[in-house]
Amino acid sequence: MKAYKIRTRLGAPLLMAMIGLSFAGCTPTLQAQEQPQGQTKSLADLTPMTSSPMGHYLAARQAQADRRNSEAADLLAVTLAKDPDNPELLNVSYLLLASEGRLSEAAQVAEHIQKVQPDSPTAGIILAWRDIKKNDLKSADAELAKLPDDGVNKIIVPMVRAWLAQGMGQTDAGLTQLARLNKINGLQPIIDLHRALIEDQAGRIKPADEDYGKLVTAEAGTLRVVQLVGNFYQRQGRQDDAKKLYDAFVEANSESLVLEPEMKGVSAGTKPAPIVATPVDGIAESFFNIASLLAREQILDTAMVFERIALDLKPDYPIAQTLLAELLINDGRTQDAIAIYEAIPKSSPFSWQARIDEARALDDLGKTDDALKLLDGMIAERPERYDAALAKGNILRSHEQFADAAKAYEVAVARVPELKRRHWALLYFRGITYERSQQWPLAEADFQKALALEPEQPYVMNYLAYSWVERREHLPEAFTMLKRAVELKPDDGFIVDSLGWAYYQQGQYDKAVEYLERAVELEPVDATINDHLGDAYWRVGRKTEARYQWQRSLQFGPEPDHLQPLQAKIKDGLGAPSGS
Repeated sequence: MKAYKIRTRLGAPLLMAMIGLSFAGCTPTLQAQEQPQGQTKSLADLTPMTSSPMGHYLAARQAQADRRNSEAADLLAVTLAKDPDNPELLNVSYLLLASEGRLSEAAQVAEHIQKVQPDSPTAGIILAWRDIKKNDLKSADAELAKLPDDGVNKIIVPMVRAWLAQGMGQTDAGLTQLARLNKINGLQPIIDLHRALIEDQAGRIKPADEDYGKLVTAEAGTLRVVQLVGNFYQRQGRQDDAKKLYDAFVEANSESLVLEPEMKGVSAGTKPAPIVATPVDGIAESFFNIASLLAREQILDTAMVFERIALDLKPDYPIAQTLLAELLINDGRTQDAIAIYEAIPKSSPFSWQARIDEARALDDLGKTDDALKLLDGMIAERPERYDAALAKGNILRSHEQFADAAKAYEVAVARVPELKRRHWALLYFRGITYERSQQWPLAEADFQKALALEPEQPYVMNYLAYSWVERREHLPEAFTMLKRAVELKPDDGFIVDSLGWAYYQQGQYDKAVEYLERAVELEPVDATINDHLGDAYWRVGRKTEARYQWQRSLQFGPEPDHLQPLQAKIKDGLGAPSGS
């Protein structure tokens, strides 16, 4: 089956390049934003004037279900005022406030949690944050030392305590804290990173260089590593090493604007300031790194809290803002994510990708015209770049505006100086829009070009081969492609369906049933796959089951031009196979 409704989050691969190491919520409402800078609300101040604690509790639960976390926290405060020692209410309140960035209020709740639950695994984190904000590093370290050594604390506590020790002039003690992470599998890159950063801050250049070198070997494609190691090389006067590092990233990633300032600095021979300049910067980096790890594991609540702490400690932190916006989108809070994207200054090298992500988010909210207007402005702003035109094509394709999408992709392709392996998807998407707008020769050429760039790409193989089967063209080659695509993606129901349908078209109905049954198991609610299985059942004499599959297909929203044929098959069955 040709799966053309592919929604591509173009920012996600770059995001992983930005935040990922191999070990791998919403913004405040108006009520919260109006709180004067530096002031916090007491629990009494948070109490709205409405009916009852139980009513507020139920309203808070509904607000939380609707992703209105700040409102939920305010409502929950009323119930807490009547039941202040309820550990469940306290912990939910803490999480809501912290995930909204209302950290001072969360710290107030955390104080009470510690009284009720002295062994709380979370309260000490936010209390340590409060001490760090007061520059009381010793008290912050004492808070963290009391936390139980389990869960995410096993990672975040030694990292933050390492930086606290560095801030108190105890570099060796800090490195000892960091060494506690050695017993946790999969964390070596993050250990090397923070050890290098601490050694760098301490002026221990040789060991820092060795640890940075380990990262280059293991994580050369990770933007954050490229930024931090390149920054070190530039500060050490090693401009050629920095340039080599930056060039490698730019070569592998078309979203190269993020490194524009570094590239210009190398060309000018300037010596930049350290990116992680203070122990507090290192603590912010720690929370950001662990938030990215938690995000990859889909532990979104804690990731959101850590992101808020990182951004509070280091407000000018666009790479962390990008991750926060992605977390908000994953939590169904797209409008709040848009606010985060818009908060990234246009002068930031992260602004370009943030605006593309904003356009995608606007489209998700149904504001497609606004999304296209934003992208059209970007297409005109940077005529040498193709990514905004690609994003426009993806949005139009998702709305089945195939002819207009093809035009956007044509603009994108025309802006690529030399098509390379990473551009296969651009040709693939344009090929889909050509095929869907009845321009098969152009579509076929694009699919073949995409396979020339990425010969073993199963989605391209599937689309091209399925189209050939439907058109009764190049059948031996189509079968070979589909069999290989299934080998590469055995759990993809659409690709398995394509091979089953190819057998059906060749009259090998028993073989078709085998693959189409498997396809339905993998994609049970797809209209086309259920329709295909119904046809195959009919041909092998399983007519009751065939009608059942066609009825299922009707339930799953078939394309309009398939509706009448489906209804006719349910009524009359299938005629004799063509050519019989």
